[in-house]
Amino acid sequence: MEMRMMRIATVALMLASILLLSGAWCICLSPVSTVQETRLLREYFAELEGTELGGDDYSSVTYPVDVGDRDVVTIRLDRVGTSIYVSSDVEYIVLDVPGVNICLKDPDGHVIWSDEHALHAAYSIQLASGQYTIEIGNPGERYVSCSLTFTVDGYVDYRPLEPVGSLLILASLPVFCLGAAASIARRKSKDVS
Repeated sequence: MEMRMMRIATVALMLASILLLSGAWCICLSPVSTVQETRLLREYFAELEGTELGGDDYSSVTYPVDVGDRDVVTIRLDRVGTSIYVSSDVEYIVLDVPGVNICLKDPDGHVIWSDEHALHAAYSIQLASGQYTIEIGNPGERYVSCSLTFTVDGYVDYRPLEPVGSLLILASLPVFCLGAAASIARRKSKDVS
């Protein structure tokens, strides 16, 4: 009986150790895959006053954008116009405005990209990490509204075997308990005899 319990304890603890070490390898040391991930960073609806409505000479709005390493930022400017509400549920966008000025500035304040009198704009660039700003300005006399969307295509590193490693570590726990119980039972049977 004692020899049988010793074999069970030895095999169980050895199997549990193999499961635990395999799980740790899957989580910490398995090969890494890099996947491109597209996510919406921000979406804004900007409203800029014109000079005829008492606005400044150049009414502008600034939005901050945080970017990580290897991220590709895409900026889309759309729906530039003056909104006219016909009723509470119907809105028309009139596109007879001169457009808006848009520029992307790096963390030091230098202009990376700009477009003047834009009604539509799209720009993609790979940036270093940091906080960038996008400025939209209204050079015209009328009130102008526009839609601005930032999307970021980032790269994510992950380990495909990590979930398997978690399951192996979890599976090793009851096997450790079995080995410990067999070891304790062997000691008790040894103490009784």
